[in-house]
Amino acid sequence: MIAPTLAPLKYLQAYPPALQEQVQQLIVQNRLEAYLKQRYPERHAVQSDKALYAYALALKQEHLRNAPSIDKVYLITVWT
Repeated sequence: MIAPTLAPLKYLQAYPPALQEQVQQLIVQNRLEAYLKQRYPERHAVQSDKALYAYALALKQEHLRNAPSIDKVYLITVWT
């Protein structure tokens, strides 16, 4: 059987290949959501792109006052 070719894990490119492979396997086995829920049972307060943008903007204003404005912020939701 030929293994399916998965898209590269855009947000994990800086992590070691072994970790990327573990994540790929969890995705293939459809177990990533269960793993993340077990590992992080408490959901954080940021649940939308708008809330994430506001949070990131507040951090920027507090710590990076002279940095250029934030262009885009994306929230990745694994479970609902």
